[in-house]
Amino acid sequence: MIKQAIIWGLGGTTRDFLDKKGFHRDLDIIAFTDNNPSLWNTTYKGIPVIPPSELKNMGYDAIIICSLYHKEIRNQLEQNLGVDADLIVSCFEMEEEIKRALIKKYSPSPDREIQQIVDYFRYNPLNVFGSYESKKQRYPVSRDDGNHPYILFEGKRMYFPDTFSFGETGGVQSYTNRGRVLRICISEAKTTSGGAAS
Repeated sequence: MIKQAIIWGLGGTTRDFLDKKGFHRDLDIIAFTDNNPSLWNTTYKGIPVIPPSELKNMGYDAIIICSLYHKEIRNQLEQNLGVDADLIVSCFEMEEEIKRALIKKYSPSPDREIQQIVDYFRYNPLNVFGSYESKKQRYPVSRDDGNHPYILFEGKRMYFPDTFSFGETGGVQSYTNRGRVLRICISEAKTTSGGAAS
């Protein structure tokens, strides 16, 4: 079921959250809000930015706080703006839910590399974008049976969100790492169709 959500915050944490949108396909972002008055009545990525005081006039299923100050913002939402606590979640809490789901799904796998990743997730924050040292290189994009895009990196399939914008060379979609760091996206799409690596 698609949830209508309002995102609180327009900084780097929000940009990171939106980059991970492949993990949150059930969200329809209907507005952004922030305490910074210079942002009010503008748009961000084509979506309106409203003052917090306007929340009472909006219909929504969730407010997602994308800020390191999520505890303070949660207090403001509950105490000053009268928002139901059950409708408030931080992007960090959402990442923890994803991490728990990944651990549960892949713990039974006999693959030793997958078990190393599962062990990492047990004791570390979820890192949707992994950085790998690499020479500048172009990787052709392939698609699996579910039409989910991936590249082959170090012999493993590395998935991207379905909405990722790839470059094109000679009519063939490709991904070129930027300088020395290759940023890899792991898409929820793959978790629904078989496994993170093959």
